Amino acid sequence: MNKIFKILIIFSLIILSKTADARTVGNYLGVDLIQTNLDFSSDKKFANKTINSGYTNPTSKFSYGLQYGYAINIMGVFITPTLIYEFNNTRNRFNKTNQYAEVRQDYYGKSFAEIKQRYGAKLNIGYDITKNLGVYGLIGYAVNNYSSYNSIYYDKYYQQGILSENPWATTSGKKTAPFFGAGFNIKLYKYWSFNGEYNYTTFKIKSKAKTQENLDHRVVSKLADSSWHDSLLINYKISIIKFGLNYNF
Repeated sequence: MNKIFKILIIFSLIILSKTADARTVGNYLGVDLIQTNLDFSSDKKFANKTINSGYTNPTSKFSYGLQYGYAINIMGVFITPTLIYEFNNTRNRFNKTNQYAEVRQDYYGKSFAEIKQRYGAKLNIGYDITKNLGVYGLIGYAVNNYSSYNSIYYDKYYQQGILSENPWATTSGKKTAPFFGAGFNIKLYKYWSFNGEYNYTTFKIKSKAKTQENLDHRVVSKLADSSWHDSLLINYKISIIKFGLNYNF
């Protein structure tokens, strides 16, 4: 019994010494410089087929974000639950003009996708390679505040009275989605540290816009029947690169 007790004391001291030496432990409050990369595609869905436009070239924009985390460290292995808030404000429109689907889309109408803000939680799981350097993988779940603007065909048909409703449509809202990534932490001086991270997410939303083929039929037949209303899905693809300064306490 005494041997077991001694072993437990020694093991506890080892853990405490490792935790005391470990860099990634305690509270972290930081501000991040963020590069948001956004590209998107559209799926025109009909009864017997789906037409995909192909993804756009990514559009990038710099902004900033905030984060708070608390790290638990055992023998150099750390787990850090973290809250995040990002001001992304990144918009993309079809811009690969050598692609037929996008040329046709730009000719008949306009489309863009936008990610405004993102907030949620993530879990970093990593290891302190040295007292000054730690690496980690992450999994998280975030609410994405998005907006999508779509039209197929210019509104001249609406203005001429052939269509009974304007085909231009803005769809906005909030969409939850998981994200995954990896990063590193570097100790700078006393209570300050620097981190770098990459993460990635995808999600779909349903646009309120009518499809091109839908409006083709309605123009030719001059029908306003709701049976022509097929769905248009917008596929978001977002990658985030961030570098941050953290206060550890």
